[in-house]
Order: sequence, then C-alpha cells, then structure tokens
Amino acid sequence: MVATPADGDHVVVRWRVRGTHLGAGRGMPATARPVNFRGMTWLTFKGGVIIEGWDSWNLGRLLESLK
Repeated sequence: MVATPADGDHVVVRWRVRGTHLGAGRGMPATARPVNFRGMTWLTFKGGVIIEGWDSWNLGRLLESLK
C-alpha cells in the first residue's frame, strides 16, 4: 500500500492486491488462479477516526480473470 500526502482530514491511498484465489465468494468457488489488481481508497477522518471511505477498483475485471 502506498499512502499519498494528506490534505487536512482527507487521505487517498493507492493499493495493489496480488495473491491466489483460494476461497469461495460472490457465488464463485475457489479457482486457485492468480489475482492481481489495483485500486484507490479515499478516506475522511474526524478526530482521528475514519468517518467516510470510498473505494474504486475493477471488480468485473477480477471476476473475468477467475473464469
């Protein structure tokens, strides 16, 4: 995970996941296929606590790679 500079109570984090699909989920059994995808998360803090968060990543591409 790579954190970018914060602007007051707002932080953006770029992240990457690499691994092997070993568990069932979203109606799909484990495939033992490699997974590799990236995304970003926008967070808002108040008093040191996350009060809001938004993620952006391509779930469709991940599911397509597991077929």
